[in-house]
Amino acid sequence: MTDNFAPILQTACDVLGVGNLKTTVLGGTLIDVDEDSGYTTKAGVMSGLRRPDQVVTCPNDALLVYPTIEQAERENDGHSDLRAVGGLWINGFMPYSRGIMEPDNMSKAGATVLAKFGMVTVEQLFKSRPDNVLVTLFTFFKWYGGTDEDRILPKEVADNTGIGGVIRRGMACSKWAIKPLPVRYVVKIRGDAPSRDHVYLVGGSPELLADNFTELAKSIGDMYKTARSLMDAGAKTTVPNDVKYCDELSNPQKVWHEYDEEDYSEAVRTHSVTKARLLFKKLNRTIQGIIFIRNYFHFAKHFMKIKKVADFNLKNGSTPVEVDIDVLVDRYEDVYQYVRNLCRIYPEIGSGKLD
Repeated sequence: MTDNFAPILQTACDVLGVGNLKTTVLGGTLIDVDEDSGYTTKAGVMSGLRRPDQVVTCPNDALLVYPTIEQAERENDGHSDLRAVGGLWINGFMPYSRGIMEPDNMSKAGATVLAKFGMVTVEQLFKSRPDNVLVTLFTFFKWYGGTDEDRILPKEVADNTGIGGVIRRGMACSKWAIKPLPVRYVVKIRGDAPSRDHVYLVGGSPELLADNFTELAKSIGDMYKTARSLMDAGAKTTVPNDVKYCDELSNPQKVWHEYDEEDYSEAVRTHSVTKARLLFKKLNRTIQGIIFIRNYFHFAKHFMKIKKVADFNLKNGSTPVEVDIDVLVDRYEDVYQYVRNLCRIYPEIGSGKLD
């Protein structure tokens, strides 16, 4: 822990390639598919959602987010400025909590769409950016392919107030303070005199950041088949009420809530219906992650005119390389089309509800 954050902030600026993180337009898509991670109000660590039903609960909703925002902005009297969406902070458990002001860098129609999906920009969530909270935020993430010690900023610079601030805002979950979430891609724009720098982080569970998604596509199919089999097997037995009516596990609106085994009895934890729901929860998160990452890269290419993206892949060396955004758009396209087709063919996948 340190009281002088200026040097470490400068380190972060140098690594991310921006001039000043306190004024940078900051955003990110950061998706953890592990059901043990996510939104929690235990001990009051995370702000209460303003509307618990105002979250993206399923792949069908995730497919609508970017197209709906685009349409709203385009219908804004013929004027659209979709660059504002580049400040979205998408982590699943959308931190649309009480006291959040409307974004001032997009149209009223666009802001209404964000509220509908329970999403916020960093400007809404993190406007003042205290030094200790800003520094601590980057200790929650590590570079893809590295160990837990390869964080964007070392965990020693975090302080308790900063950790509390990051989690309470909903920018990260408490589990990431211990096991940092991988970040692989950084989209950055250096501003000129009248404009601000822009930096956007793309990260998540390692399987969402791979070079090839053949194995992930197979895994998605296997997860669905296994979850379906477990649920069917459970239906042939007498399902206890505490399993059947477990809202935390059966309600798609809580797909981004963390799962803590200590909250449940052994009978609930070991039941095949519970196992099916947990696996389906991971499946839901995985598909949403693919959709959000793919659609962000499309947005960045077409509306922010991004051509190059910094690839931080420690498997290939300690120095990031620049890749054409077209490479990333192509990389995610086949698996995106695959999961979109699954949503059409299997209604339970699209709706996120396994009965």
